[in-house]
Amino acid sequence: MTTKPASTASAAAALQASWLPLVIIVLAQLQMGFNINALPVSIGPISEDLHAPATAIGTALVVYSLFVAAFVMLGAKIGKLFGERLIFQVGVIAHGASMALMALSTDASTMNIAQAISGISAAALVPTLVVLSPRTIATASRRRHWAFWQVSRPSPVGWRSLLPALSPPR
Repeated sequence: MTTKPASTASAAAALQASWLPLVIIVLAQLQMGFNINALPVSIGPISEDLHAPATAIGTALVVYSLFVAAFVMLGAKIGKLFGERLIFQVGVIAHGASMALMALSTDASTMNIAQAISGISAAALVPTLVVLSPRTIATASRRRHWAFWQVSRPSPVGWRSLLPALSPPR
């Protein structure tokens, strides 16, 4: 009789513990999404502050996207070689540092360098997010966790993807 409550308590603890890694993963995803979504809206004011043409500021968007696309397969390979968790941690720190450099940049070239660093770190982060998500989530709540992770990504579906996952299992 005492084994069932102990196993239920350990299952509940495992279920609750699986939320912390998911929250960290979602915050990393939001950090990357904020970078690519905030810059196009801010091109005008950034251009005025840096006294640079809007095309120079727009180049930062291209640099970020180019570096992510160019290095995402390398990021996956590095994750396999050194471990996804370590690459995730280093990638989040590098991405945060590059965003700080981006915020403190005084000219367009510094901003482009910051976006290149950000793109490389995002290229390392994207594959690790995909690998770490299922590993850290308890099987019983995987649908609900996956829905929250999907909502954190910029997508045309947005919050509507939460609805099926929040419904009770059949």
